[in-house]
Amino acid sequence: MSFNAIIINMRYEESPEDMIIVFDGFNDPGRGAAIAVEYLLENCPHMKIAEIDGDDYLDLRYDRPEVVLDEDGERRIKWPQTAIYVAYLDNLKAGSSKPAPVFIVHGFEPMFKWKEYTKEILSEAYFYDIKRVITMGSMLSDVPHTRQMNVTETANGIGDPFDEKYEGITGILGAFAYSAYKRGYTTKSLWVTAPHYLPKAPSPKSALALIHKLEEVLNITIPTTDLLDFVEKWEDDVDELIEESGEIAEYVEKLETEKDKQDLKDATADSIALEFERYLRHYQEKRPSNEHKE
Repeated sequence: MSFNAIIINMRYEESPEDMIIVFDGFNDPGRGAAIAVEYLLENCPHMKIAEIDGDDYLDLRYDRPEVVLDEDGERRIKWPQTAIYVAYLDNLKAGSSKPAPVFIVHGFEPMFKWKEYTKEILSEAYFYDIKRVITMGSMLSDVPHTRQMNVTETANGIGDPFDEKYEGITGILGAFAYSAYKRGYTTKSLWVTAPHYLPKAPSPKSALALIHKLEEVLNITIPTTDLLDFVEKWEDDVDELIEESGEIAEYVEKLETEKDKQDLKDATADSIALEFERYLRHYQEKRPSNEHKE
């Protein structure tokens, strides 16, 4: 079988164990997954090793090309595509000299030929002997924007956030995880919540929750100071908007009460210790480097 739509920019010499999959579209309404991988790519060295032409898979009436300026100031057309990156997370892994590269696949959700599209990407996973495929998405839920977002984790099967008895439609992430699983890959699917009363607004708090979960899954430490600052500003902006609507403000207060009760019920010694560790790490990141020096 030939894979004509994939364009190889370079061949990476090592074999990362993990491939992270994220698609803009139906399976990421709050863009939590997209913001998370964009944050990773902005804050660690990476290279684009391959791309998939969108002509066979996208409806350009919805995923339109853009006019951009190149490095020489010339206008050109930027066509939508799926990019495959190798990201070097070793610089984020505190106290370690061992490389920790991962593959990150990011693009628009395909409109057509899902089976063929999945084979395109998994052909690269096969070439590099990838061991685990991690899909990430978001879902709208009755969670308040003032509290942490929840992450649901599933493994080795259809990568949706529903229980094992669910029957019904699925998205590209479910189809992709299932195809990878059937081909022998270990699969893990991470789904983060986003406030349903903000359906068209990006949710950086969802991205933060996904990055914290990735820290656990990949056993790394990811500095999140810049993202936390973004989250704080986002929350302030949403607070201002909600104050203008008494009904929504009252509804958010109800959600906060329900969320606090559930979090207290679910709290464990390990979860409390983990949150305290994150707090200390964030404090360490924000503390001036010359503080307490004599």
